[in-house]
Order: sequence, then C-alpha cells, then structure tokens
Amino acid sequence: MSYNLLNFPEPNPAGKEDTLASILAYHPVDILLAQEMRFETGVDLILNNALNINGETRFSAATWVPMQSNPNSNHKLQQLLFYDHEKFILHEENYVLTERRDLNNYTLYMNDPDLSVTHDTTWLDIYVIHLKSSQGASNEQIRDHMVDSLFQHIATKPANRNVVLAGDLNVYSSFEPAYQNLLDNGHSIVLKDPINIPGAWNNNGTFAEVHTQSTRISSIFSDGAGGGMDDRFDQVLLSESLMNGTEGITFTTGTYTALGQSGDCFNQSITACDNIQTPQDILWSLYYMSDHLPVVLELETSISIGIETVANSTTIGPAYFNGAEVLILPISKSISQDARIVIYNALGQELQMNELHMNGGEYLIEIQVHDKAKGLLFIVFETADQRLVSKVFRP
Repeated sequence: MSYNLLNFPEPNPAGKEDTLASILAYHPVDILLAQEMRFETGVDLILNNALNINGETRFSAATWVPMQSNPNSNHKLQQLLFYDHEKFILHEENYVLTERRDLNNYTLYMNDPDLSVTHDTTWLDIYVIHLKSSQGASNEQIRDHMVDSLFQHIATKPANRNVVLAGDLNVYSSFEPAYQNLLDNGHSIVLKDPINIPGAWNNNGTFAEVHTQSTRISSIFSDGAGGGMDDRFDQVLLSESLMNGTEGITFTTGTYTALGQSGDCFNQSITACDNIQTPQDILWSLYYMSDHLPVVLELETSISIGIETVANSTTIGPAYFNGAEVLILPISKSISQDARIVIYNALGQELQMNELHMNGGEYLIEIQVHDKAKGLLFIVFETADQRLVSKVFRP
C-alpha cells in the first residue's frame, strides 16, 4: 500500500492513527509506503496504534530521517517505509537530495528460510517519492528534475533489480515530461505502469476508476485539497522484472487499485461512490484519513516467507477453474477427516465457505463457486491440524 497520509500526525481530525488502523484492518498489508510524514512522533503512532495492534508484533519501520532537501522550507514532509520484518530484511536505506524534497530508497530482501542453503537472495528495491505539486510549466520542470535525480540513483542498482516506485507523483497527465521520463525505455531499469492507462487524467471522467484525489468535495479542518475525485496523482510503477517475474517476485495481475474507488464518484467525495464492494464505514475512514486514496497491489513469490510450515507432507494446488464456475483444488495425498474450503478475495473478505468430509483417496476437490468471486482469489483448505493456501485468478 502506498498512501499519502496528509501532514501526519497533525490532528486534522484527531486520532488519525485509529482511522488508519481501521483501513489496514479492512485491507491488511505487508508493506506500507507512507508519504507526508511530518514529524517523527508519527512513526510510533503508526507502528503502535495502526500496525502492531491486537497482539500483532511483526511490523517495523525504517529509520526516520528529517527532510534534508530544500533546507529553507518551513513545511518539511518525509516519506517512510513500514514493513513486515518476518517476511523482509531491511538491508539498506538511502535518500536522494532534490530541489524540493527527498526521494527515499529502501533495499529489502526476502527472509527466505532456505537462503543459507541456496545463497540465492531475492532483492526488492523500493523508492518512495513525493514530487512537486501544482500545475504550470515551472512546476512540471521541477518534477522532471526530481525524476532525473531519481534515475541517477536507480542507475547505481544492478540492471536486473526488482524496483517498486511509489508515491504522490502530482502529475496531471501521462504527457507531462516527468511522467514520460519515469517510463522512458532508455533507463538502465525500465519502469512500467502495471495497469497501462495513459492519458489526460485531470478532471476527466473517462479515468474516474483510477482517480486518487481528492476524497473530499471541500477541504476539511482547513487541511488538504477539495474538489472531489478528479486526479490520478498517486501511483505505483514497477520494473520490468516485477512485471515479468524474472527475478523471483511477480506482480499479480488484477490487484492494482485505488482502494475504495468504484469509478462512479467523479468530482464527488469518496463517500458518494456507489460502492457495494467497500463498506460505507471504510469510505468514511478514507474520507477523514487523507485527501488521497491509498494505492494497493499484490506481488507474489514462490518463497515461503514468514509462513509456518505445517508438520506433515500435505500440499494443495495450484487451484484452477474447469469451466466458468467449477473450482478444482488438487490435494497431494489422501485425507480422511472433516475439512472446509474458504474463498477470500484480495481484500481478505470471505466470499464463500464449503464444508467437506474427506473419505480418503480424494486427490481433486470440486467446488461450485459463486458469481461474485472474481479477480484474485485465495483458496484456504482447513482441517483440524492444518491450514493450506492456494491462489487463483478468475476473470
């Protein structure tokens, strides 16, 4: 999740960390890439009141470094990485100086239990950025200069490195010099838009489904922007290696979205979206949390990072569909006991549950799947002593 948190933790309204907690409970994450972190006190508020709650202890934060660029600025904003330290090891932290604000780089690698044997490290370089805001040629030029500084740093990375570029780009169309620069095929590491939607996004209803700002018709508490949903400022770009899966991690097609955006609240507040998929209380949380929507996507790997290995030899999957409605789930060995299959969507919402009695000798389970189960699905097979997960994508 990449999220502009709007001057966090300034209390507009008070207790925004609790509002963030409700959003993260609805859409759990392994990595949170935050923009507009204003004070170091916000780091602990997010860790202790939004991520590591209800007994959770798996999240850490990168090192807080106050903004170093533009030292005469009286409104210093910073970016920061929050991550699941059971799944990732933070190897290196850097910041890139620009004329406006820092660009932050975090190098992670997978916490692979087999690493000591295979010595095959799977790397993930993350850049969290916040480009200059506002329209006009001079602001476009500053954004482009900031992107130049970004690629000077990216050029120091191995050419096959997995790279995530996330943040508030503040670009109004794909034709802006900064955006053309970001997607230039001449760079040592080429970045791609995972949903490949170029165009004049600003105030254009054709792109309503990808708009991320503003969640509000009018500014609230004298903070943030109004104007309703009409800009695609917030984006996540991925290296070709992540799009193609050549370096151990792959973008999961169909998972990129602006959380809460249904595409039918153009120039309105996010709470006006006619959205049957997102509960109204979450839309209100998104409204109060920030004038931006978070952008979410999924990356997958074959490495069993941060997952407890069940002490038996049973495996499942990969799941697949036989026709439009019948899900086939292979089982690696015969089981004679009660079981159940639960189907979740990419947001962790339960879509369907089927109880089974396994009579032994069954190696393929067939389930009729409801029409509402679309997109990336998580198929959870549970018995009294094990819980196994498979993924499948249903168009």
